[in-house]
Amino acid sequence: MDVEQQVSKILIVDDENEVRSLMGLMLARRNFEVEEASGGREALTKVSKSKPDIILLDINMPDLDGFEVHRRLKSKETTKNIPVIFCTAMRIPDIINSVKSSSDDYIRKPFRSEELHQKIEEVLNRR
Repeated sequence: MDVEQQVSKILIVDDENEVRSLMGLMLARRNFEVEEASGGREALTKVSKSKPDIILLDINMPDLDGFEVHRRLKSKETTKNIPVIFCTAMRIPDIINSVKSSSDDYIRKPFRSEELHQKIEEVLNRR
């Protein structure tokens, strides 16, 4: 008997069109449902409407940076349990410290499709 596998919904938040498109293609090929936001404010609006299973969040964005988006998500009862993977080219020890004890994680840009998929699966399996 075939058991239908649940499709995970992922919100990609990055101010660079090319990055969002590439990540979206990588994830769609792995049968994830993908939604995109070009900045922090748009991400917060989309999260409140669609409740993704996981959020891929850039840190450097012009309207609200990833840290502020993360803080706002974790401060609300309805969104605090949505795992976040920070996606950044920056080397920031604070990211490591802030995600060690939560369902959150980070991945450094540039990354390969396999790395991203593995990181997403690890985070989703911790839930």
